[in-house]
Amino acid sequence: MAIALALMLAFPLEHPIMRTIGLTFVFLGFGCLLAKVIDWGPGPYSLQIVKPLAAVGAYSYSIYLWHISISRLVPQGGPLAFFAYLVLCVGVGVLMAALIEYPGLRLRERFFPVHKTVMSCVGEGNGMDSCAEDRRKELAVTM
Repeated sequence: MAIALALMLAFPLEHPIMRTIGLTFVFLGFGCLLAKVIDWGPGPYSLQIVKPLAAVGAYSYSIYLWHISISRLVPQGGPLAFFAYLVLCVGVGVLMAALIEYPGLRLRERFFPVHKTVMSCVGEGNGMDSCAEDRRKELAVTM
């Protein structure tokens, strides 16, 4: 984590070192930090750390989709610009998930509902053949 922090402070994001090994160390550093937080036993501050991480995880796909567009808007260079970039990525990702992604998922569920039989078969590990057979029996009973 210390190497990641040192690289972030020493080089701007557009520098060739950051575009090669720099971001790799940043990703590894934050991955180690996340692993340490998850491995942590319950303590007085564990929920204060894990809950925001879980919330960001719920919006991670929208954050991922919008981060390139945001990177073109935020001026590069320095830790303050990087912090602004992170805050904007999370903020826009959450906003777009609320405005676009989740309503789209609800619309999909309304028109193409997932059958509970199929969803229950996915986690059982008994293969889709037996699930298809269960579904045929279920349909035969209702007809």
